[in-house]
Amino acid sequence: MSELALGRARNASDAQRLILAARDGGCIGCELTSEHTQAHHIDYYEYGGLTEVPNLASMCWDCHTDLHLHDRKIHAPPDGRPRLAPPQTNGPAPPSRNPSPDLARAPARSP
Repeated sequence: MSELALGRARNASDAQRLILAARDGGCIGCELTSEHTQAHHIDYYEYGGLTEVPNLASMCWDCHTDLHLHDRKIHAPPDGRPRLAPPQTNGPAPPSRNPSPDLARAPARSP
């Protein structure tokens, strides 16, 4: 069970990433495949968020960047799949569904 509840570990474990791939089915923002996602802390790690499956969501690099740059929120129902909330303002177009060239070369890692 310790592989699924890492507490204050910075990065998700391989077991957690497998569960996220099954639960989220890919990026929660654009649905890019799980191979191109990383584990994002819904309650930010920097503010005490735990590295546990209910507090993690699969996000591609572009959607993860968009979330932080535009202060977007994640809707995380207790018994369901997290979803990236729509932007609050008229900002730039949503990120591309294609992985960035750097992401395609680098292994996915937790934020």
